Amino acid sequence: MKDKTWLKHKTILFFSLVFAFSAPFWLWQFLIKDNSLPLNIPVTDVFAVLAPTLAAVILSWRENGLMKVKQLFQTTFITKGTRWQFLLYALLLPVFLFLMIYGLTWMFFSEQLPPQYTLPLSEIPLLIFFFFLGAVAEEIGYSGYVYKEMKARLGVIRGALVLGLLWSVWHYPSMLQQGRSLVFFLWGTLGTVAFRFIYCLFLEWSNFSVLSVVLMHTSYNVCRMLFPSDQTRNALVQIPELHYGAALFLATVCLLLWKRKGKTE
Repeated sequence: MKDKTWLKHKTILFFSLVFAFSAPFWLWQFLIKDNSLPLNIPVTDVFAVLAPTLAAVILSWRENGLMKVKQLFQTTFITKGTRWQFLLYALLLPVFLFLMIYGLTWMFFSEQLPPQYTLPLSEIPLLIFFFFLGAVAEEIGYSGYVYKEMKARLGVIRGALVLGLLWSVWHYPSMLQQGRSLVFFLWGTLGTVAFRFIYCLFLEWSNFSVLSVVLMHTSYNVCRMLFPSDQTRNALVQIPELHYGAALFLATVCLLLWKRKGKTE
């Protein structure tokens, strides 16, 4: 009989593979020192987002061969009993988040808003397509594979928080390459954990529809790109406590809603 004692350590193996697969791209970015993507996003992040899927595929194959791999991909888009209204909520929540951030910026930090909008609206369909593929690549691994294991061992809340912390650490090399400040790192960590926490609760609310997280992840990234900014003004970067503080607020609201329904895990 095939020894499967490694299954007890799936979470450790998963994140070991994710960081191992991502490391060459992080190193490459520091060496080439070239960047042509908006918001100073490292070019190599386009490839690093494949790491969670690769890790999930390898471990799924080792667990139960091709059948497990097929199941991994199928459940990303098709889940029996999906609560479809949460797919709409997932799309709209980031829109509400960034409208709230924009309103606060306009009221208290109007000098951080550019005098005119610079991003051509014709680029939006391409942005949606680009970020949808990236969200699928990440969430197959994070939401479709490893969260289940972390939830089984730690419960919903602790599992989501630990996953969020590890996810935030995965973003550190990109933040370093972008030259972010220590304050940004601190708020970025809190905000990234908050976003992952929201993602995990939406997985639960939607009857474990990974698509709901893919849609929210896509919507968030597109809204972030559409937020008014120019080469010298970007409130999302220059005032991280506003951006990520709003995320913490929404995560707190989601937690209260979760508790209200009698969930205690």
